[in-house]
Amino acid sequence: MIEKITGTATTISNISHIGEALGVDSKFARQEIFFRGRKIKIPFISANSVRGTMRRLAAKKLLETIGKQKSDYGGYVQYLLLSGGMLVKSKIAAQKGAQTGVIDFNFEKKVRRLIPYLSLMGCIVEQKNIEGRLLVSDMIPVACQTQYLTEIESDLNVNSVLSEVANTSKDDSEAEGETGLGDEGDKQKRQMRYYTEVMIPGTILKYNFSILPTATDLDRGSFNSIMRDFINEARLGGNKRIGYGEILFNDFKVDNELADGHDSYIDGLKNDITTFLEELDMRWGK
Repeated sequence: MIEKITGTATTISNISHIGEALGVDSKFARQEIFFRGRKIKIPFISANSVRGTMRRLAAKKLLETIGKQKSDYGGYVQYLLLSGGMLVKSKIAAQKGAQTGVIDFNFEKKVRRLIPYLSLMGCIVEQKNIEGRLLVSDMIPVACQTQYLTEIESDLNVNSVLSEVANTSKDDSEAEGETGLGDEGDKQKRQMRYYTEVMIPGTILKYNFSILPTATDLDRGSFNSIMRDFINEARLGGNKRIGYGEILFNDFKVDNELADGHDSYIDGLKNDITTFLEELDMRWGK
């Protein structure tokens, strides 16, 4: 039976999650839904963005635990840890000795045992697709138009959760011999104003995680460990350098026993995990 975990989160700062860009205007990501018999577009934070944040948090903790940095590894291992891996061209895979299409249950068990978050989120490694055991939904704003999606009553218009911020991009190059493009020898080369649509602080978002029946306690421990970090430090979307993306999970309850058990388990396998990643790195190159 699928274990569903649902709840709400509140945006604490502006959220930047760009969808369509038109010239100097960047619009917030939107998806189409039916509302009162017609199609409308609503803002949302994509499941891919949420999953990407969770993967990066898990990779960061794993690398800290084994005493490594992502720069210690080549692109193949970095992509595996941070983005879930990729299929490589069949000719290259054959040269590396990877057997495309061959089901190797022992290898899958090894990956799931050594790096549980790859088991939880899913990955492609050594040309093998390892199915994840966690489903992540889009995060949908609570509004009157989205009630059938969020199952939360609201009289809020969904467009009211968006605002537009203006920013200025400057090129202050002072290359020798150049007078710039400003007036009377102004060194400033260029100044451009652009506009970004953001989701405003105080927006309520509905989230949904589904843990599949195949999940083990180790998978659940990985999920709770990731969510503990997500709740404490993660931000969503872009422009984090200027304080964007902070959210508050209103009702998520971390199972600290499962999370602690997972973290202790990984600490005990540091050498095995390091050896596994080094072998992958040597095989697939820097």
